[in-house]
Amino acid sequence: MIVYAARLNNRVRLAEGVVTRVSSALVGGRVVPFLRVRPTGNESGFVKRRCMREVNITTEHVAVTVPPGR
Repeated sequence: MIVYAARLNNRVRLAEGVVTRVSSALVGGRVVPFLRVRPTGNESGFVKRRCMREVNITTEHVAVTVPPGR
């Protein structure tokens, strides 16, 4: 379980997600790690998420969390 920054129009909100795949790519001569994340629906903000599709994100603004009860 992770928390990451997700954009909504001109705003940024925090969203929870589950990592489904880890990969890397060569961007500008550097190896950049990527995470494939499935959102859980728990996030900050007043506007509800329209779709729950998986997204690719970089690991720059990601925090690992422990789910409650574990």
